[in-house]
Amino acid sequence: MALLGASGYGRGLKARAELVVAAIGVALLSCPAFSQTIGPSPPNRTTTINVAAGTTTVVGNTVVSVTGATNASNVTGTGTLVWDANAGPAPGLITVQTQSGNALQAVGGGTILVPNGNLGITVGNGHAVLANGATSSVTFSNGASISLTGLGAGLAAISGT
Repeated sequence: MALLGASGYGRGLKARAELVVAAIGVALLSCPAFSQTIGPSPPNRTTTINVAAGTTTVVGNTVVSVTGATNASNVTGTGTLVWDANAGPAPGLITVQTQSGNALQAVGGGTILVPNGNLGITVGNGHAVLANGATSSVTFSNGASISLTGLGAGLAAISGT
């Protein structure tokens, strides 16, 4: 070892190894976000589903139940959240419950997709579905419908679609 260090050869290898590790780190940071899947229940999801980049899918037979003014979901930036009752190992009803928060919320460019039915939403005082911002959107397709219960607005678009 001393012989390699004395010649400078060992230091050159160490510098190259550090450079390779740094290059791998930069490459990983520049990769697109990976997909994520949430559900099925149990256990129930009791915290906000936050998506800022990439795609997250909530699968059938999932229960999202939050308390207080907490939103059930918050999708921002380049994030996409898919509520797909037909996906996962046990397709079926997806249940979303909030007390004063919003259930399906897209803001600042976020996208929410509901590709099929079987989505039940119960809100206390929050909005069931909210698209807030010019590039935010919530899309129901293929005849998707939702059942709503509560005091908040059913569907709200504030500069969103």
